[in-house]
Amino acid sequence: MLSKAYGSHWYTVTAVGLNSKHQANISELTDKLTNERKPVTPGRIVCGLSFGFWTSLYAKSYNNLWMNHFHALFKSPTGGLRRSTVQDNLLAVKNLRNRVAHHEPVLHLDLVGKYEAIFKAIGWMCPETEKWARAHSRFAQIWQSEENPYFSPNLPA
Repeated sequence: MLSKAYGSHWYTVTAVGLNSKHQANISELTDKLTNERKPVTPGRIVCGLSFGFWTSLYAKSYNNLWMNHFHALFKSPTGGLRRSTVQDNLLAVKNLRNRVAHHEPVLHLDLVGKYEAIFKAIGWMCPETEKWARAHSRFAQIWQSEENPYFSPNLPA
């Protein structure tokens, strides 16, 4: 979306409106790539930015990006989605991802709800991908196994 509107180096375009923190993230990444003697390409920049960077672009302060670009990425069967709804969902996914990545306890969380949040986000972007991901996910099978002490019979199919 941003590349189409602003070109492949969108992250350097003032009109995008990145705040100073996000500009610093890009600057640090550029320095890191340079120090590692790797080419600083748009692909390396996009891949090198954290999930937190991307989810923060849905904050209220970036409503202009939502209105002009991002709203078209997310569709609901019932109609358009609000920026805040997408942001809340993406933050829930990011927070779970961070807890897992940092080896923090997660079994006390509503994992079924988090599981659904992940698929909701995928489905908003691409219903076909959501169907594929659900078909290939083993979460329901594992979560509903008799060996799972946290078993919940309320997992949607």
